[in-house]
Amino acid sequence: MPTMRTATAYALRPLRLLRRDERGFMMIEAVAALVLFAVVVIALVGLLTSAISANTFSREKTIAEQVANDQVEWIRSRGYDNVGTTLGNPAGNIDPTGLKCPTPAGTCDPNPLTIRGVVANVETDIEYVDDPAPTSYATQANYKKVTVTIERASDGRQLAQGTTYVAPASRAPLGGLNNAIINTTVVDIGDSTLPGVGDATVGLSSTNPLAGRNDTTSQTGLVSFAALIPNPTSSDYYNLTVMPPSGYVVQKADDIAQTPTSPQARVSLAPAQTWTTTLGIYRPSTVYVNLTSSQSTATTTDDIPWTSSATVQLSGTPGTDSFACPGAVAAVYTCSGGQLTVWKIAGEPVQPGDYTVSVLNTVPIATVPPTPTSQYVPNSYPSDLTATYTGVIATTTLSLTIKKRPPGSGTNLASGTRVTVSVTGGPLWQAGDPAVYFYNGPVDASSRIPDFFVPVGSGYTVKAFLGDTCVAGSNRNRTGQSVNAPSTPTNAAVILLRDSPCPSLP
Repeated sequence: MPTMRTATAYALRPLRLLRRDERGFMMIEAVAALVLFAVVVIALVGLLTSAISANTFSREKTIAEQVANDQVEWIRSRGYDNVGTTLGNPAGNIDPTGLKCPTPAGTCDPNPLTIRGVVANVETDIEYVDDPAPTSYATQANYKKVTVTIERASDGRQLAQGTTYVAPASRAPLGGLNNAIINTTVVDIGDSTLPGVGDATVGLSSTNPLAGRNDTTSQTGLVSFAALIPNPTSSDYYNLTVMPPSGYVVQKADDIAQTPTSPQARVSLAPAQTWTTTLGIYRPSTVYVNLTSSQSTATTTDDIPWTSSATVQLSGTPGTDSFACPGAVAAVYTCSGGQLTVWKIAGEPVQPGDYTVSVLNTVPIATVPPTPTSQYVPNSYPSDLTATYTGVIATTTLSLTIKKRPPGSGTNLASGTRVTVSVTGGPLWQAGDPAVYFYNGPVDASSRIPDFFVPVGSGYTVKAFLGDTCVAGSNRNRTGQSVNAPSTPTNAAVILLRDSPCPSLP
């Protein structure tokens, strides 16, 4: 018996080992199976999602193509003269957005609209086509091209596009012979390397009964208005307006609102005339003029901001303008702290060109470097739309000694005697301006007051009296005395006080 049990146990041993091996192998196999299943499921989910998306897009395209065809056929039924967009080029009574939208609106479905569950935008574009037959006349308006585009509202993806061509019902082989054409190019006057400016809106209006038109320039800046009724009389005109892209302004000479008789934006057309014109736009610049005074004495030379009165003149492309400093006109310029900032010259935003800066009256202003006095504005069009002039006003020292004048010669005032002194006039002073210089304080032991630094020139008027208040008839005051300020600061004008009416200080 023991021998039999041993033999049986020996025979069953491989089975026990097999069960232990199968338990470990089954766990690894299960994990591998789960991973494989996950990979397959993920791939199937992606495939299923793509299939659903493709099926949805295919359905939306089918619906959109049907709608586009219906819109095209509806437009063709409107009649040739009505085939055009509201204020478009050509003009008509079809709204450029929406489905079956005549104007004034009748049965109209505006964007965005829902078409059998599809939310979409419908855009209608109509343009002239210049493609004459061999026996016809080139008018740039031989027929019209109609394009209807339908885009999904959620992402702007194009679903369908329909195109058709519409021609007049009947016309002679030379039909349109008497029509006129206007070809307009919008250019950036600051950048001559560009052929023109795209995406600028050009409007056309007239004094005769013609519906207004608007069109957008091509990438070369061109827009054409064709099939125009001639208006040869002097009282009838076609007028062009430009709505430039952001950051641009229209050149004043080409702006019909500012220049109603602009030869570039207004024309009277003769039969069969093709008129070509150019309208300028630009990015406006800012001009800075830094005014400094060169204050020279026997020992020092110091340039500091010039904050007293001055009149600066800028001359350039649009004309000439003068600016008073200190002072400010917010829409045109500001002037403070010795800096003049100019946005407009001769009523127009500063346009690119050569400009010269100068100070009016007799005091010269020199640029740094001294020559030339002109420079191009701006520094680097269009990346840097600024330009800076630095001017130095030549100044000198005006030394004043205040003495009392009894009968005979003048006598010094006691040190510390308080005086009031004003200086007006001179090359930069204009009637009505306040005092250029004003002092209220004591004299020193030599009867002198602190020096004034003034522009080189003549015509200064000094008024002085003793103390802070003028008392008539007390031998305390002096009416105006004329003094000069030569370039060499060696003069010392002596102001002699005597009995006279009280001076009127500015």
